[in-house]
Amino acid sequence: MFKSILTMSSIFYALSAATLSFATPVIVKDDQISDLIKKVEYRSQQDEKQITKIENQMLDRASWNIKCKYKVFDDTKVCLMQKGDLSVLHLNNQFIVNIGEKVLKNSMVSVKIDNHKIFQDREGLFRNANTMIEQFKRGNFVFARYVTSSKNQEIERKISLAGFTEAFNDMESQFLSLNNENKMKNL
Repeated sequence: MFKSILTMSSIFYALSAATLSFATPVIVKDDQISDLIKKVEYRSQQDEKQITKIENQMLDRASWNIKCKYKVFDDTKVCLMQKGDLSVLHLNNQFIVNIGEKVLKNSMVSVKIDNHKIFQDREGLFRNANTMIEQFKRGNFVFARYVTSSKNQEIERKISLAGFTEAFNDMESQFLSLNNENKMKNL
């Protein structure tokens, strides 16, 4: 009996192979439901990519902390934007960039944005920072080198600029609203 089963399966296999090799090609067309399922799957994959992109942009923006304040007694508007060792300060009509934490007094801090020229200033306080901020907006990374006061140790940092432009624009709109609040109070 085992021989007959083996022989029958061998014959079946031989017949199917022969039939397939000599058969005319069959064109299989998806039905409407299969076609619809494929379209929905494709769209959901595209939606997921779009959602992921939006989520990443939101996370990049959220990595920057912003605080704004109006000091009544000084008649001063201040906004501070910070991520790690990098801070951007908008004080009245001036932008100041501060880089480094616990920087050694009177030591030079070097900053490079992507492949642009190196900026240097004492203690990491860059007072006329408009050029630097424009490079931040177009850049990917800030590279900073400074010496800490606590351990007299040279530190090198790489800070991502992802979300910088969105955060900077948010800070500017908050800064302008401080101005509008002042005008409303004076009326």
